[in-house]
Amino acid sequence: CLPVRQWSDSTRSRNSGYYRHMTDQNDIREILLEIRNNQLRAIENQERQITLSQEQVDRAKKQIEESINLQRQAIDRAKTISRVALPGILFCIVLILYLVVKYF
Repeated sequence: CLPVRQWSDSTRSRNSGYYRHMTDQNDIREILLEIRNNQLRAIENQERQITLSQEQVDRAKKQIEESINLQRQAIDRAKTISRVALPGILFCIVLILYLVVKYF
């Protein structure tokens, strides 16, 4: 059986301060670890949001390009129609005028 060591009051108070200090350091360490973990999660969330935002920007660019291409096609079709239709309409008007002048 080991002898029980007797602590003086000054030793006890010194040791209790030491243990309290160690406990405080452990608490601080845990808090710092929690802060670090929260910051890492926040960074991961921001990276996901950046990725999603970039995907949305890419989709928007594709939609804009598609819209511009469709508008160009519509303009080209309108030009083609006006090249074909306007002369046809003018020809019909001239024929109607000819018929009106000839028969009236």
